Amino acid sequence: MTPNLSERFARDRGAPQDVGGVTVHNILRRRLNADPIIRVRRLHASANPVQGLRVKIDGGFLLINGQRLKDTVLWADSAPAEFEMRCSLRTSEAELKAWNCWRDPKGTMQAWIGDAGMIIEEIGHRTRLRCSDGSHPFSPTDLEVELDFRPELTPSKID
Repeated sequence: MTPNLSERFARDRGAPQDVGGVTVHNILRRRLNADPIIRVRRLHASANPVQGLRVKIDGGFLLINGQRLKDTVLWADSAPAEFEMRCSLRTSEAELKAWNCWRDPKGTMQAWIGDAGMIIEEIGHRTRLRCSDGSHPFSPTDLEVELDFRPELTPSKID
């Protein structure tokens, strides 16, 4: 039996995997500097199961809607389709991590199981994540999110 993506990621300690000639990741890792503002834009999300993007920061905090967070889930059925988050860094080694997740029929958050993974596309100052949840064979059409890391972004909807 061919191992699924979660088994391959575990076997290779999280290393990116080739799926049909495309590089698939289990997590986005991005070093941060200068307290960036990140514009998050959800381009598409399948409704069933409900999709989410989990965002975590090491070495700082995320400031979203007046809240100071280390870790959050941006659920497609409750988070705005577009908003900005500010990163408040506490160290020069700060790192943003993001990965796709989804809610199973019982409402439990799932991630990194089955054929879950994402294609990461760097487009100028933007990073596009095309995600597949693990409830079916790999298909990066369940969630599509764009993170805009432009340093010149001005706060508009934060704090």
